[in-house]
Amino acid sequence: MVDGWLLWIVLVLLISICLSSYVYYLKRTLKYNPFNLKGIFKSSVNTPYRFGERDNTQISRLARWEKIALVIYILGGLSTFVVFIMLFSEWVSYHAIENSLLSIGITSVTFCFGIAFYALSQKKLTLQITEYQLLKDKTIVSKDVKDFFESRSPSVSLRILSLSIFNLICIWSAVFSIIAILVFPYFD
Repeated sequence: MVDGWLLWIVLVLLISICLSSYVYYLKRTLKYNPFNLKGIFKSSVNTPYRFGERDNTQISRLARWEKIALVIYILGGLSTFVVFIMLFSEWVSYHAIENSLLSIGITSVTFCFGIAFYALSQKKLTLQITEYQLLKDKTIVSKDVKDFFESRSPSVSLRILSLSIFNLICIWSAVFSIIAILVFPYFD
């Protein structure tokens, strides 16, 4: 039965690698990264990352929650990495894992905040597109914002965010399967 789980893990990781490659290709051709820390935290309000944050309270609220989710996601990713190193060393030393619930909990929180970050980014971008459509004829927007929203970048960015959510779910299921196999040696 473990062979079936190993096949499942390989299949899910292969899907995740393919999704990651496709998302990377989209980011490179579009030159847009929704995970750009400089764009999210330090860019001007006149950039596509932060368009509408000053005037629209809903967009500014989503942007604030997006930043919080991103910081927790990054911190959770670092703590997940440390926990997995501890689990691996424990498994190599004792051929058993006793802190599996801790690792499952930290991993779950990390992936949930990752999914929340991408979902908030999706919602914010959708509101920004709507805001741009309402304001494009009434007010003057910067050239960068106009170039971004008049191109195919918003639709491709929404695709990147959707694929990133699905990619996190694939990795999450692979991690749970690996932990289950390591915790329960006779996992059937």
